[in-house]
Amino acid sequence: MAWRTGGCAGRCLLSLLLLTASLLDWSLISLVNMVIFFAIRFVAPRRGFHNWRLYLLYWCTVIYSAVAILAQVTFHIIWGIEGKGWIVAHSWWAKLVGFARDQPWESPSVIYFLIVQLSAAVLSLVEVFGSRIHQDSCWLNFSFDIEQIGQH
Repeated sequence: MAWRTGGCAGRCLLSLLLLTASLLDWSLISLVNMVIFFAIRFVAPRRGFHNWRLYLLYWCTVIYSAVAILAQVTFHIIWGIEGKGWIVAHSWWAKLVGFARDQPWESPSVIYFLIVQLSAAVLSLVEVFGSRIHQDSCWLNFSFDIEQIGQH
């Protein structure tokens, strides 16, 4: 599983997306996004070393984003079917987890959350499969050489 990370996309853009997702709402879903953000920032590979931990974090990001998107969509579909009188939509655990918001249909925060989570999942997949498929590509070797400038 020796591979090099692709550079800015995995470490900078993905962590920026996760930070954005964590600041959209205060909930457990946002807390997990913040934890993954800090994990990616602190597990950033040292130059010249192959880092399996970052690869594992990318996979965790893909799986977590997929589960969060499915849960959020399922909850809102059921809420739309049941109507405003649905007891579960107003329970404390739904607000704590991050499913229920005060006015979900009038606020675009659910849509923003889904777009950011989907973007994070896609970017993580690109990092995982892009680094595995193109590990001997000319562009990857060039970007790795640029990262090595000034290193002993």
